[in-house]
Amino acid sequence: VPARGTAEKLGIRGPPDGEGRSTLAGLPVTDGLVLQLAGENFAATDAGPFLVDAGSTRDVGDLMVQRGTDIVVTVLDPESKPVGDAKLWLFQTAFEPGLDDPPSAEAVTDEQGTARFPHARSALFSVRAKAEGFALAQLQAGPLPGEEPAEYQVVVNLAEAQPLEGLVIGEPDGQPLAGAQVDAVPIDPGNGGGRTTTDEEGHFSIPDIAPGNYTVSAKAKGYSAHSERTWAGKGPTVMELHLKKQGSLRGTVVGDDGQPITAFQLQPRSHRGRLDPPYPRQSLMKVKNEQGEFLIEDLDPAFWCLEVWAQGYALTENLVVD
Repeated sequence: VPARGTAEKLGIRGPPDGEGRSTLAGLPVTDGLVLQLAGENFAATDAGPFLVDAGSTRDVGDLMVQRGTDIVVTVLDPESKPVGDAKLWLFQTAFEPGLDDPPSAEAVTDEQGTARFPHARSALFSVRAKAEGFALAQLQAGPLPGEEPAEYQVVVNLAEAQPLEGLVIGEPDGQPLAGAQVDAVPIDPGNGGGRTTTDEEGHFSIPDIAPGNYTVSAKAKGYSAHSERTWAGKGPTVMELHLKKQGSLRGTVVGDDGQPITAFQLQPRSHRGRLDPPYPRQSLMKVKNEQGEFLIEDLDPAFWCLEVWAQGYALTENLVVD
């Protein structure tokens, strides 16, 4: 049941009968029901969204499935020799997956460095590969639109692993930050990324980085996220990331009679410079408080203003604050 980009698996299944007909009972009332079709020798397919009314039965008609494509992946080392026991992750998405995205399937290469993902969708996909002693690699490929080959072969070339090391420092006191999350996102195609957290002295190390360009970002509670580009070449790459401490805004909303307004909405906006136009950096806040008080935390260093609206009052914007 999709809801603004998220999905909840209901666990309701309806195996088809001999004529391919299926019935799903006990569905929630929703206007966004998506059916996932999956079966042996077929590629997984989503259908919908469909509307489900209370107390009614709906015939959604014929749902088409495809035979799918076998994706065959061969993993080679820098000398073009096959790499066995390499771990593979398949992502059946039109965009390159992030570090948090779950894979569609997993596999391990054999002695010939080959693994097969059977009956995948005939569409753009990404494969991520990792073997001991080598850097994480990622490849995006897929058949041309309209093509549905029975088999599609790709080769993933691994590079020697090297560490990306550094230090995360909090400003303005200049103290190392422990427990900060550090992500290395590749800019060059074919490279994978990495993630780690800083130790008690603010140091971090991502050991399996391939040569190339990366965007390295760090974030920690109470500090603004910060990122920098770096080149990872031969030998360890050492860098420093400085995070600025976040602030907060506290205040009171009153009417023209000086009395507190107990229910209102706030939209924080920030300016890159004092004279630049503002743009939203925080979500709209709905506040109920008998004293008309509000507190906005985790604000990045910037020039901030507040748009305030309440029932019976005009939209009001306060002065810019630093």
